[in-house]
Amino acid sequence: MQKNVANVFDEWAKAGRAEGMEKGHGFAVHAFLDELTLDRPLRFLDFGCGNGWVVRKMANLPHVQEAWGIDISKEMIERATAFQSSNEKFVCGKLEDGLLPGKFDLIFSMEALYYSVPMEVPMDHLVNLLAPQGMLVIGSDFYRENEESHSWPDDVGVPMDLRSMDEWKKLFESRNLKNVHQRQIRYPHEPSTNLEKEVHAKKTVSTWKQKLGTLFTYGTKKQCK
Repeated sequence: MQKNVANVFDEWAKAGRAEGMEKGHGFAVHAFLDELTLDRPLRFLDFGCGNGWVVRKMANLPHVQEAWGIDISKEMIERATAFQSSNEKFVCGKLEDGLLPGKFDLIFSMEALYYSVPMEVPMDHLVNLLAPQGMLVIGSDFYRENEESHSWPDDVGVPMDLRSMDEWKKLFESRNLKNVHQRQIRYPHEPSTNLEKEVHAKKTVSTWKQKLGTLFTYGTKKQCK
């Protein structure tokens, strides 16, 4: 029996899995975001922000004027707002609800977009929220090349939109995003940093994370003429 996605994430939040997702995705997300060149004032949005850990990370950077997070889970947003700072903003709802004001220079999403079937619908909303020359970054562990992820829709009990790496790239290109690239961030076999040691200690590093890694697809919005 299929479940409502919002209810699933409410249950996960109540069970303490929000923090678990932060630990599980932290290595790849930090590795990707830490390499971005952010040298001008910007507004940031995290789509599917969970407990707000990425929003908090970005809000602490000097060039980030506002860091927003949106999630359909009320329980997740309650956890996100518990410790929010003045330049952190959180909203509970869907992209199509029109709750997000203005445009964003950097939009990020980790493990959220594929819960919408088909993904084209939220993708259009995300591109519309991008400022000219803004960057969209989507991280996913659920992709066709990662065969171990194919059972997740049945395991979780919700529909998921499975795409190949090439299909992910074409999804970006079909929305007229330019400079579309992909990167797979693989988890190290031997931990060196404190974060890596913590992840390994909690046994959240599966074999596929070391062989394939998290897939990041990213591109920028064309400048308006």
